[in-house]
Amino acid sequence: MRVRAHEVAAYVADLHRIPIKGFYGTQRTRHIARARQVAMYCVRYLCPHMSYPRIGQMMGGRDHTTVLHGVRKIEALIKTDPDVLDAVERVLFRYTGKASPEPRQALPEGNAWLLMCHRYSQVMRLAA
Repeated sequence: MRVRAHEVAAYVADLHRIPIKGFYGTQRTRHIARARQVAMYCVRYLCPHMSYPRIGQMMGGRDHTTVLHGVRKIEALIKTDPDVLDAVERVLFRYTGKASPEPRQALPEGNAWLLMCHRYSQVMRLAA
């Protein structure tokens, strides 16, 4: 089944308690911008058919370089920020057929990304 990018973005907005109108708007507060970046990362990951320009257009008419920056930023923060890792994991597990992951301790730097990739590959093997 194909994941719809708007559904992923709406779920991220709901997860961060941001109204969808404000989520796609021009406001650039840290809380809203970070949630948008999480959504961009998750959409790019879950919807490989979506290009950076299409994701940017969907996210309120943003440029493809903004999307690229957001994806790279989240890739870096996953390694160091457990809150970002948790948000990304929740979205990925929701759309790959698994329930939200159980609460856990903060992971040491460098291992967080490997753990997430390992968990995701396990989910994909079970789904196949």
